[in-house]
Amino acid sequence: MQNYLLDEDGFDSLKNYIGFLGSLSPALEEIKKYTELIARSGHKMLLPPDALLLIKAGEANNLAWQAIKTSVPMLGHACRHSIADARLFIDEFRVLTQGEQGLRLKIADIDPMKFTLAKSPGWGAGMPGDVGDLMFEVGRRLAQSEAVIQAFKQAVISIGTTLHNIFVRFIESLSIHLCSCHEPITKIESYYAVGKIDLPGMEHDPNRYYSQEERKQNARHYLVRLNNMRTNAASAVDNLTDFCYRYQYLLALSQCKLTSNHPRSTWARSNALLTMAEGPLLEVSDMSDQLLVMSRKFV
Repeated sequence: MQNYLLDEDGFDSLKNYIGFLGSLSPALEEIKKYTELIARSGHKMLLPPDALLLIKAGEANNLAWQAIKTSVPMLGHACRHSIADARLFIDEFRVLTQGEQGLRLKIADIDPMKFTLAKSPGWGAGMPGDVGDLMFEVGRRLAQSEAVIQAFKQAVISIGTTLHNIFVRFIESLSIHLCSCHEPITKIESYYAVGKIDLPGMEHDPNRYYSQEERKQNARHYLVRLNNMRTNAASAVDNLTDFCYRYQYLLALSQCKLTSNHPRSTWARSNALLTMAEGPLLEVSDMSDQLLVMSRKFV
């Protein structure tokens, strides 16, 4: 698996973005007061950042982050158990179907009760009718992870939506002019000049005088930091979304190979299909282990 799809840097980028948006509220209130004050002086103000939208986005992101922190370990553990069941079944099937009779005998000829899966607590009160039932049960257990994958993916997509639809416009609003009637000074530069508006990460000393050139330079650097934050978070969203799609694809491929048998399938044919399921299962196993490693970093 491409490890870059799920790495600590990606989660850190999301956490930084979510933390930034979640801490904007005090600064947005100061921006509102400052904008109203300048407007009362007769200036034709350009639209300030949309405070309500940004606050709601911050709240939505916090909920999405909690969903990610919950679903990552759940997904890792769920798939680890179902993959262990699948690999044990494949190993036992191979042991039971050894020999030269593989081209002649059918899977219906195998006693399903010889498999550990048939005796597991998860099977229920009834007994499997044949080995095909066991194969479908293995596929069903693999499919149980789908709801958790969807929760993880939707949480990531939700963060991406606020990033592309709201945060981008916030950055743009800081880079345009404060008003349309006087010298071209950007909003972020004017916020540095006021000294009371403390956006997260501004690194502004309210007790120090800043020259116009210093204010311009600070404003440029701040916008660069915000754009870097956006780029890093967007990359994390793309990678994690790709991770989820890859996860779903591999699980679906494994299920397909496991459930493509029927009672008249020969041992040889079934073994070939199970061999084709092993590669995807191995990759999903690696991905599950990586999820569990990441989950320990959330504590």
